[in-house]
Order: sequence, then C-alpha cells, then structure tokens
Amino acid sequence: MRIATIHPNGSIALGRRPAPRRRRIIPDGNHLAGIDSSERIWISSAGATIWEQVGIAHGAAHAITVTDSGALLIVDDSGVTLLPAPSS
Repeated sequence: MRIATIHPNGSIALGRRPAPRRRRIIPDGNHLAGIDSSERIWISSAGATIWEQVGIAHGAAHAITVTDSGALLIVDDSGVTLLPAPSS
C-alpha cells in the first residue's frame, strides 16, 4: 500500500508506511467527481444535471476526491495529482 503525504508547502511525498498527518483532505460535500471508461475526469455540483470534464487520468484510477476547496485529488497509475478547483 502506498501512502501519500501532502505537506503545507503543497509538495506530495509517497511512501509505503503511514506518515504523520500534515494536512487533511476533506470532501466539500457539494460536488461529485467521477472517471469514465476513457479515463476522462468529470465533476458535477449538487443538484446539477450536467457534468464538466476537468481532466484526464493516466491509467487506472485508484482513488478520487473533491477537497474542501473544490480541488480534485486523483491517485492513478502515474501517482498522485492535485487538480485545481474548476473555475465555474
């Protein structure tokens, strides 16, 4: 199991054992994110009927979440990626 630690300066460290928690990633509760079979990343707001494409995964996606600021944290075959919050 690989562990990702996000440091206050924004750097991400990958390791194989638990590290001290530096920053919590908290889902915002207002968005839903998903990845389709073509590895495209989509996001939708609560109550919305449309989805916005916001990126592309690199291989199989292992985890995805929307942070409290609306940014997307994706763990895929390339590692850990933090996409900024969509502007819309």
